[in-house]
Amino acid sequence: WKLYNTGLLKITGTGAMSDYGAGEAPWFSVKGKVKTVEIGNGITYIGKFSFYECKALTSVVFEEGSVLKTIGWGAFGYCTALTEITIPATVEKLDGYAFYYCTNLATVNISEGSALTTIGQYAFWNASALTSLYVPNGVSSIRTEAFLGCDDVTLSVMEGGAAHDYAIGHKIAYVVRESE
Repeated sequence: WKLYNTGLLKITGTGAMSDYGAGEAPWFSVKGKVKTVEIGNGITYIGKFSFYECKALTSVVFEEGSVLKTIGWGAFGYCTALTEITIPATVEKLDGYAFYYCTNLATVNISEGSALTTIGQYAFWNASALTSLYVPNGVSSIRTEAFLGCDDVTLSVMEGGAAHDYAIGHKIAYVVRESE
């Protein structure tokens, strides 16, 4: 990893990033300087608490050709300046607490062709600015209270799919989209 004086934290390499405890990532001592995170296209897993409490973080960029499969537990927790993120189509799992307390996260872009299958427990807990989320057809598991505190969110779902059932069961607003 390398932190540039522009505030860019660049993560390079191949395979899985390490898991960390809250506040234990190697760049945690300079977290206040991190404005943009760039994830290299060889990274398959963003480790637990990797960018936890990077409160100046406003942008997350994934290199073209990303092979990312999982955004780990609490990876972007308390990134309160983050307003938007585009999840690479290769991502299969948003782990528990992935974006918890990202209170200004208003836009999460997920493509129609996304490989996403799992949204973990409390993944968007108190991401209170989130107003809509496209949930791909392939999502088969949405865990406990994934959208707790997202009082204004409306899920875009396929009728009869897991996300549709979840929205009904948890009294979350939803719109049913045409089959794809």
